[in-house]
Amino acid sequence: MPGKRENYLSWEEYFLLICLVSRERSKDPRTQVGAVIVKNNRVLAIGYNGTPRGMTDDEMPWNSLGEETGDLFQIKNSFVIHAEANALNNLPLGTDLSEATMYISLSPCSECAKRIAQTGITKVIYFQEYKQTAQANLAKYILQKAGVECVQSHVTGLGEKLMLIGEKIFLEEEKQKKQVQKILYRKH
Repeated sequence: MPGKRENYLSWEEYFLLICLVSRERSKDPRTQVGAVIVKNNRVLAIGYNGTPRGMTDDEMPWNSLGEETGDLFQIKNSFVIHAEANALNNLPLGTDLSEATMYISLSPCSECAKRIAQTGITKVIYFQEYKQTAQANLAKYILQKAGVECVQSHVTGLGEKLMLIGEKIFLEEEKQKKQVQKILYRKH
């Protein structure tokens, strides 16, 4: 009997890849963020940055931060819910988050840090640093004061692993197509 596979994903790689894939659901052309809440290596909820339920994202001012006019109706951030908030909103009511970890593709802003701190989540692991340094530092300060550990992941090679996973899926799809073609050929 062969031994177990050795090139499987670590838990941190697995959850970060979930973040990176889920962010691809975001319609925001500037910033796509994914978040996953985990407890005991089980996914509790996933979120990505997007508009509230019931609002069509086709009508959003995606390309404007409203810098020119200050018009709140022309500022995308007036409508977008951050990935962390969406993940928290997607939790079943009454979920115990003590000792839970939130994985995020981008370090949290201060508003999300406050929400995270309020929940009982004890650790935040993020993939990439938020580009607004003052905002990122404030978020880390809030989390630290609330007793929530906040660290940047040191995992490397996720892009390469995702490409290998993609190649594996492609080969499986090709094999499946051939099997379907054989079945269709036999029927004729």
